[in-house]
Amino acid sequence: IFTLVPTGPFPDLWPSRPVSMNASNTKLTAYLDFPEALSLSRQMWGNTKAFIEHNTGDNEWYTPSDIIEAARSVLGGFDLDPASSKLANKTVGADLYYTAEEDGLSKDWPIGRIWMNAPYAQPLMGQFATKYAEAIESGSTGIALVNNATETSWFQEIVSVSSAVCFHKARIRFVGDEGQSGAPLQGQAIIYAGNDPLKFEEVFRDFGMVMADFPANMPEAA
Repeated sequence: IFTLVPTGPFPDLWPSRPVSMNASNTKLTAYLDFPEALSLSRQMWGNTKAFIEHNTGDNEWYTPSDIIEAARSVLGGFDLDPASSKLANKTVGADLYYTAEEDGLSKDWPIGRIWMNAPYAQPLMGQFATKYAEAIESGSTGIALVNNATETSWFQEIVSVSSAVCFHKARIRFVGDEGQSGAPLQGQAIIYAGNDPLKFEEVFRDFGMVMADFPANMPEAA
């Protein structure tokens, strides 16, 4: 248990009050109800849009097109987007996609090139991470866009089957279903599973720091 002491430009918004954090470090418990806490968080961080981590499912959030095109250039196209919508697929252009109503978790994922920006809310994120990892182990390649929650089991599960990770240099401004922009309060990671981490690094180095498992016999840069 510790006490938050109000500082900065909003000292009157939150009087000092005890809070506690659970062992998984994922939930802050306080004498504020959720709408109050979320409202305060948005004001403190200058973010008046919905935080994507707390999306209730009432709104769709789509990946900016520059990231989609970069991923496309690495994989050469997308055979499957397991967590999409008709509107989102106008940008992604996957040969096969599953909407929320179709429930991609209940479908077969044919071996191929996967693009995945799964729902960030739990337990869906963990469930999609597991199914994605299984698909990669079965022979698929893929790129997954997720929160950079390195401390979570689902993040480690995705990374365990991957060969490169780009930690985006800024919080990605996702696009809402009505064209509105929303930036989450957490950073993101773009994770590649495939046999060409060098190409991924070349394409995504401008988006942020890339960590990759390069082959031991990779030629030295000139």
